[in-house]
Amino acid sequence: MTTPLQPTTNDTLAMSDIQKHRVSFSGSGGDYFRLWLSNLLLTIVTLGIDTPWARRRIKYFYRNTLVGADPLDFVASSRNMATRFLLVVVVYALINVMSSAGLNATVGIVTVTIATLVPWLWRSAQHFRLGNTTWRGLRFEFEATTREVYTAAWPLLAAAFLVAMVSLLPAVKALSATETPASVGAGVTIAMVVGVGVVLIGLRFNFLQLQMTRTSMGGQLGRFKASFGSFFKVALICLGVALLAYGTLALVLAGIVAALGVRA
Repeated sequence: MTTPLQPTTNDTLAMSDIQKHRVSFSGSGGDYFRLWLSNLLLTIVTLGIDTPWARRRIKYFYRNTLVGADPLDFVASSRNMATRFLLVVVVYALINVMSSAGLNATVGIVTVTIATLVPWLWRSAQHFRLGNTTWRGLRFEFEATTREVYTAAWPLLAAAFLVAMVSLLPAVKALSATETPASVGAGVTIAMVVGVGVVLIGLRFNFLQLQMTRTSMGGQLGRFKASFGSFFKVALICLGVALLAYGTLALVLAGIVAALGVRA
């Protein structure tokens, strides 16, 4: 007598075929701090020209990230990264030139245009970065469509549209043409910083979720379980630590400059 087969869902089959590997990080805070400090100093000294070769930061994280007993690896060349970096420098220089020439309307149009291109550029960057990320010789693939990326980028697109509309309001133009009290200026600045922070955190969450769920290796897609609330808390902590680190470095550099000025 044979036992009838029980119905099995695709999810059950997929789960039974998954081989689990523990993910661990073998790097230390001291090693990364030295790497971060050297990259920062090189970026300052070379006016940003060293930025493409900061790929050693990526390689440091990858080679210290163990999936099972094997680390990740990043196999992109510095030349490819330098080409992308130079493109960003050219666009940034053009915006500065137009701004110095008083072409504010043109700068606004260019800025909004760049904001609408960010999702497409991010998708291209993910194809490049994940396509050059390997584990046990296997390359990752980013399978998100352009539509999915633009849907995830709605915080950025909404913010860009809002800024463009607000900048056209007569009240805003009149306010910018007159001298405003310091308290009003400080309040506007704080509101802008908070707004930009919230937009960037929301954008980062959406992009990270899309990156995890639409990245595959060997035909298997990833999963993402974090909630926005928990991600927001971690993002605020990281932002606070970063501000503290950069603030401390700025104070140290200011102290060194002041000491050199006194001796001179």
